[in-house]
Amino acid sequence: MKNYYQILNLSTDCNKDEIKKAYRMYATKFHPDKQNNDKFFEERF
Repeated sequence: MKNYYQILNLSTDCNKDEIKKAYRMYATKFHPDKQNNDKFFEERF
């Protein structure tokens, strides 16, 4: 089972705002449109 807190580099006692911020940063970092359509990032996203 995936540990999404670990993927987002968060502690398990973080609040909703911290989760939302970390998710948006992760999504922006790995979004295929931001990475010149690299297959690695398409699979990761």
